[in-house]
Amino acid sequence: MRNLLSQTCTIQRETATGADAHNMPTYTWANYATGVACRLQSARARYEGDDMQGAIGEFTLFLGPDQDITISDRVVFGSRTFEVEDVNEVYGLSGVNHLEVALRGVEIG
Repeated sequence: MRNLLSQTCTIQRETATGADAHNMPTYTWANYATGVACRLQSARARYEGDDMQGAIGEFTLFLGPDQDITISDRVVFGSRTFEVEDVNEVYGLSGVNHLEVALRGVEIG
């Protein structure tokens, strides 16, 4: 499987950065893991909105079995940013073979 992970991405995680005027925590996205070996595959696309101008792409990201990623993370691949929708472990004969991560990317226009 590792031979197929010929691309790289960055996994970002929300990080607390302080507090606002109401003493509520503020957050920003920070790089959690960079140069992560992966493979991105397009799953499908659909259009939303009254004018059908918002294209929503759904993708599958393949990662190694030991990669830490959660549904609260997001993934940066090239110039695109994706929301993590689901993380699934795929098993082989000797345990977890790889992860399949469902991603959602939104482009307007």
